[in-house]
Amino acid sequence: MLKSINKNINLYRLGLPLILLLWHPLVIASDDDYLNELESEVDSVTSLKPNADLTNTTDKARLEKQKKNMVKFEKKLANSLPATYHAYKRLSKDAQANVVSYYYQKDQDMTATTRHLFSLYFSSKNKHQ
Repeated sequence: MLKSINKNINLYRLGLPLILLLWHPLVIASDDDYLNELESEVDSVTSLKPNADLTNTTDKARLEKQKKNMVKFEKKLANSLPATYHAYKRLSKDAQANVVSYYYQKDQDMTATTRHLFSLYFSSKNKHQ
């Protein structure tokens, strides 16, 4: 009985490494195939680039609309609330763009926009002091 157990253990000692050695190249080959497939997929995705002319045209149209909205807003603000317009002009360009964007997001609500404008104005004043 003891000899049969030793024989089985010896089989496992020799058989298991042999099986692992034979199985190992198969695993590596399947990994290589998988990685090659992933690389080819990445290459195909990165080769698709947006049309630069279309992007530039869209950006230009968006910028033109923003400029037009800013001019329209500034005219209305200067005519209806000159003191507020003066505070608006003292804001940075980014803050001015933020105010105009807020105005159009709030359905051209001048009261809410004025509050927002002065909030930006006084927060920028507090930063400089």
